[in-house]
Amino acid sequence: MTSTRKLGAFPLANIPLEELQKRRLQAAGAEPAGEYGEGAVFLPVESWLSVGMLRELVNAGEDLVIRDKEGEVLAWKGNLASVPPEGLSIAAKLDCFKIRFSWDLLRVNEEVLPEIIRESSKVTPGVHVD
Repeated sequence: MTSTRKLGAFPLANIPLEELQKRRLQAAGAEPAGEYGEGAVFLPVESWLSVGMLRELVNAGEDLVIRDKEGEVLAWKGNLASVPPEGLSIAAKLDCFKIRFSWDLLRVNEEVLPEIIRESSKVTPGVHVD
């Protein structure tokens, strides 16, 4: 899919995928990555979760694993960098998936591009537009 770079460096809406993931996690209420500890959220770069699913993961009060319809792990909350062996496991919504194919990147791009355009086209206070 990406022959000259890692998936996380692949630009979507002109922003590397890894950076998009970080922004979405922070928007969902996750703290920036630091030391692993209780309640840490793990989102592999090849996993794409909706904002609602990210919020559910971040706000979970216990270890939580989110799986896609095939049962593969998309993301988890726990205190280890590996999937918690115990804890609640829930099915991801349809707008959550693993990025496996080039059309998955197009799907992500279609989702984030309108938001990026909206953010970048905000007019600064005091500016007059004719």
